[in-house]
Amino acid sequence: MSSASDIFNNWAFGCTKIECCHDGFQTIKSTEMTNDQAYFPSPMSGVTDQHFQRYEGDKWISWDANGGLERFNRYSNFSPSDNIVFKNDVKELARNFSYRGLHIDFARNFFREIHGRSFVEEIINLLERLNLNKFHMHLSDDQGWRLEIPDIPELTQYGASRCYGEFKNEYGGKTGFPCLFPGPQDTVDDTHRTNLYFDRDEFINLLKFATEKGIDIIPEFDFPAHASAAIESMEYRHYMNPAYGGDFRLVDPDETFPTDKWARYYNGQINVCLDSTYDFLKKIVKEVKSMYVDAGLFLLDNPPLFHLGGDETPDFAWTQYRLLLKWLLYNTLCI
Repeated sequence: MSSASDIFNNWAFGCTKIECCHDGFQTIKSTEMTNDQAYFPSPMSGVTDQHFQRYEGDKWISWDANGGLERFNRYSNFSPSDNIVFKNDVKELARNFSYRGLHIDFARNFFREIHGRSFVEEIINLLERLNLNKFHMHLSDDQGWRLEIPDIPELTQYGASRCYGEFKNEYGGKTGFPCLFPGPQDTVDDTHRTNLYFDRDEFINLLKFATEKGIDIIPEFDFPAHASAAIESMEYRHYMNPAYGGDFRLVDPDETFPTDKWARYYNGQINVCLDSTYDFLKKIVKEVKSMYVDAGLFLLDNPPLFHLGGDETPDFAWTQYRLLLKWLLYNTLCI
């Protein structure tokens, strides 16, 4: 990611000891890392111009020998005749970029604490030091749902846990319903952890904390693909409470699909032909909006940014779905 970024391409942020990050950190050219910095996980070591340059004379060269400054000068609206010299300073450069963000995938990798401190607050503190202003929190995917929606408790009771075999309820009782299966990156310990999510009050406090630091949190729930955690949570809801009549159900039990295709084989696509799908999405957007309202951060003339994913939906998932998908994205964002 650092190697492909617009400003710090081929540079990594690091410090020799974790506690040093509070006192200051430095940018390290990945091709010049020393042994005492080798702890920093970077596949970029040994990167050369030949790895990234596309062709001679390409304006959008993907790697610069002189790092981000050369790239910035080339992308900016200034010409060499302006004789403008840019300092190698994060805050100096920041004024030229309205969106300066970091994305973390909490659905696949949920972290609550680091060395006894709040992981998210530590990240926000680092973003402030780097003068970044957007924190994109990826809160759902096939591997988990990470934000409490009080009226739909199954999303976090079931969807924030991963295990093998039969899922057990919050009291340890048998349910007869299969677990949300662990992902390839899960450790053995991960399969015994439950309730890996931010509760409502916790998220509201994070919104306030980030705002105090000049940072906007952008929550993302990934739809219509990458939705196994949501789909299975709603199937669990229906299984445990058939009297609900399938409210918020995201798949049709009578649906058929080709099992030799990766997307539907892993049951990761919501069915956009169901009214309950739109009921679910409207409910999620309204609940998250209420958290911004309670945090005092929702303004009608400048509403917060909300992300609905939209990636990697295969064309074989449904037939004649494209117009429905456009309708879904437009109407859920306008709630």
